[in-house]
Amino acid sequence: MATTRRMVVLGGLGAAGALVVGYAVWPSTRIARANAMAAKAGERFVSNWIKIGQDDVVTVVIPHCDMGTGIFTALSQMAAEELDADWSNVRAETAPSDPLFANGALGEGFILSGHNIYPENIPAFLRGTVANSFRTIAEYMDLQITGGSSAIRATGVYGIRIAAAAAREMLAKAAAARWNVSPDECSTEAGRVLHKPSGRNLGFGALASDAANYDPSSHPRLKPESEFRIVGKSPQRFDIPHKVDGTTRYGVDVR
Repeated sequence: MATTRRMVVLGGLGAAGALVVGYAVWPSTRIARANAMAAKAGERFVSNWIKIGQDDVVTVVIPHCDMGTGIFTALSQMAAEELDADWSNVRAETAPSDPLFANGALGEGFILSGHNIYPENIPAFLRGTVANSFRTIAEYMDLQITGGSSAIRATGVYGIRIAAAAAREMLAKAAAARWNVSPDECSTEAGRVLHKPSGRNLGFGALASDAANYDPSSHPRLKPESEFRIVGKSPQRFDIPHKVDGTTRYGVDVR
């Protein structure tokens, strides 16, 4: 897709600061804040919506409420797909109510998708600045809402897919550094990074801490539909068991 005036204007908004980063790119100070706020013992944020535990459990931190439509499961599928995670080790939880987790992807999706502009269509040199512009606006507005059928088409497409794909690349880089090989020789599958020429492999949990030291890309490679193995399937929804056994906490339960 050709670069449009809208892309250039939005990109320019984000370029005003000394450091321009994309929505999937968190400076180390943001990673540290996220870990202090929302990471449990043995967990580490790798990118903004993705944290990985030493036990290889991947937790997708979601800036929405699941109101019965199954978005926690669906968004986790999108993350697991791009990350190449082992679905049996994927979990989901609600993001803290903090500007650090403001949902810039929500505004990005609403505005750009209406003009048929999607992440893979945005030129690499603009992707980071466009996304950063929406993130900055979202932080100013404390934007973290649920509604308008926005979770999948906005947060998922413009935020979580990109964050997960960036995390996948970071994990591959961390493994390549351990093995002293090129990241291009490494692949990912079911929660592990593989170096097929030598037969070596490492789980995501063993690499998460090293991976977090790399800068996430704001324009990582996104999978084409032909490579999907998790998206499009119908796994058991995360929310149903808790609704059945009575442990789900509803608004009426809060004092």
